[in-house]
Amino acid sequence: MAEFLQSENINLESFWSGYREKYQAYFNKEAQSKTLVKGLDFDEVIFGISVAAIKHLCPTLLKVDPKFEAQATQVKAVATQAFQLWLNKTDYELGFQSSSTGEHPILSGYSEPFDTWAGMANLLDKEQWPQGNEPRNIAYFCSALPCSEYPPQNDS
Repeated sequence: MAEFLQSENINLESFWSGYREKYQAYFNKEAQSKTLVKGLDFDEVIFGISVAAIKHLCPTLLKVDPKFEAQATQVKAVATQAFQLWLNKTDYELGFQSSSTGEHPILSGYSEPFDTWAGMANLLDKEQWPQGNEPRNIAYFCSALPCSEYPPQNDS
């Protein structure tokens, strides 16, 4: 499976990956679905997805829950763009004074295309890097992505 995903350049986190069509062409059979069972395969679900994706992920649920359907169709979403940098300098070495709370800086109001920067060094202990080559800081840059409409799912 890994060879297939790599050879076809498939990002399973992308709505536009073309996974099902590429799977069919590669393996000459339909991609399988698996139903997960609460208590057996998982304990809790955290639905951490943009409201804009709900109509694509949960069409059956939207048909039986009018409130959920209203949320999915009436709440407007904004496309975003982001990138991350792993740096070899600390916040202090970049010119920021230490805060009394230990929080890392967050700055917003820059010009486009990336108007917000957040120091995320609090995530350094979650990273695994070769010893002696560990980053000393992480910076997240993000902003809204201007677009009038999203391309269709088959535009991978």
